[in-house]
Amino acid sequence: MSNHTKKRAKHRNILPNTYIPVHTPKVLHAVLSRLAKSSAVALVSLWPTLKNTQPTIISLQNLPKTPILSQAQVSKKVRETAKEMQLRKWTKARVIDAILYEFWPRGLNLLQLAQVDCQLIVDNPNSYTWVLLTVKDVWDNEVAVALDPAVFLDRLAAQLSTLFWSYIYVCTHPTFPLVLVRIQVFDLAPNSTKQASTKQAHITSHKPYFLAVPMNLPHVIHSPGEDLVSQTVLQVVESCLSKGPSQVLRLHTNRAQKPVRLLESMHILKGCSRFAHSLGPWAPYADGEADISPFARHELHPAVKSAAKTPESSQSKHESLQKLANLRFKGSIRGETVSDRLFDHPNPSKRRRTRSERENLDLRPKNPYASLAPISVAEFELQEPLGGEKTATSSVKLTFSGTDVFAGMHELAVRPTETPFIDLETLPGWLTGEEGQSCGIVKNGVFSSEI
Repeated sequence: MSNHTKKRAKHRNILPNTYIPVHTPKVLHAVLSRLAKSSAVALVSLWPTLKNTQPTIISLQNLPKTPILSQAQVSKKVRETAKEMQLRKWTKARVIDAILYEFWPRGLNLLQLAQVDCQLIVDNPNSYTWVLLTVKDVWDNEVAVALDPAVFLDRLAAQLSTLFWSYIYVCTHPTFPLVLVRIQVFDLAPNSTKQASTKQAHITSHKPYFLAVPMNLPHVIHSPGEDLVSQTVLQVVESCLSKGPSQVLRLHTNRAQKPVRLLESMHILKGCSRFAHSLGPWAPYADGEADISPFARHELHPAVKSAAKTPESSQSKHESLQKLANLRFKGSIRGETVSDRLFDHPNPSKRRRTRSERENLDLRPKNPYASLAPISVAEFELQEPLGGEKTATSSVKLTFSGTDVFAGMHELAVRPTETPFIDLETLPGWLTGEEGQSCGIVKNGVFSSEI
């Protein structure tokens, strides 16, 4: 993650970066084990350079006849160990043990835990689910959010501090033009039997709440939650987005929407992406393959070039079926996109990908049926007039669920069987993924996203 912004304890009831919550090593080990090994090593190298995450090597300091090391010497030793982890290819378990038992034996503080959670969004995009809110004014018009992270963070901390003990962390996503906000609220818990004699209050944390705010768009992406704390945090966020009594903003949610597993999918569908309204068979228009420059030679247009080719007479029935399926689900015979990036970035980064990002790309399965913006749930309500009655209509609800719904439909369409599962000639467009985050009504064969 980059451009981190931490909230200091400026307001009342805001916990400091250095506060270490009570967690057992087993819990912390489970948290760190979700990261890629390269990300864990990167954090070992980063934390000694930050004021609020300095290491403490207790084992060295307590040895007899061992000179006491200064904090700068301890930090230097940890950074050198991080380099050794990369050169000697330590296992992830060994890296985590070094973090928990050697370098930070007292536990990880709130800043470290927040950085781990935000890095996990990059390393393992399937770790969280996301839903969408639309920002509107009092006249029900959509309003683009121009978020100043520092100002928003200060207002959010000021209002949350009147309700909860809390800790807020803000950073920018390294790939997408998104501002990530991690909000963690705490409750005072009664002392246990062992702690009763010390009379020290112990706080318990609610599940962290995440916001992902796109740049200059009328949307706010957030982690779903129906509990009282999540709804209260959302109301505070709504209040902080407003710029004053004369510019009150409201967050509108579509109750019919289903959570999306991948933040990348949500950003493509609702962010700055040409593919948001050009999915399925329409993808070549967003990919720049359907239209060419007015100054380009028309004979180089893909449609002209493909028409000039000699038809393949030797292709099998299954190959023909695969090409037709690629056209229906991806808009091209090859089923591939030309664009390196499926979204627009106002300030594209020129930095090289980190080791963890390269590992994620290498480990990502090369599924020929994968959708451009995978969704895990698609729901349609079919409304057709009933015979004999003019006003009566049917109401049949179809729900599809899986890792990538339309990749599954694509695969079923080309599965070699005597009788195809799906007839590609009559398959409606809303079952090919062209409607994006597909939840809506199909009335008289026409899809509508309004429910």
